[in-house]
Amino acid sequence: MTKHKSRPSEDGVVADTGNSFNTPPRLTRKQQAMNEDRAQRARNVMDAYGLEVGEDESNLTDLLADLMHRSAIDCEAENFEDALRRAYMHFHAEGEGSH
Repeated sequence: MTKHKSRPSEDGVVADTGNSFNTPPRLTRKQQAMNEDRAQRARNVMDAYGLEVGEDESNLTDLLADLMHRSAIDCEAENFEDALRRAYMHFHAEGEGSH
């Protein structure tokens, strides 16, 4: 994957200077910081999960499968597919889901 170079404009929007084929969305510095916070929370969860089950390249897949089991067993729990669909919409709305 090609790394993109960005440059901030006067309005705080970071403009992509990469190629047009895989151009990331334009995010403000605040949006970038919020998305980094979200990613850090996910890293923390993955670190805790790795401590529980052992580090493995399939931990993300295993965690998602475990969450599916939880959703199936806990009838009161949110439907996994509905939650995943909403999470996908949130990801796109938060600015990084277009690439």
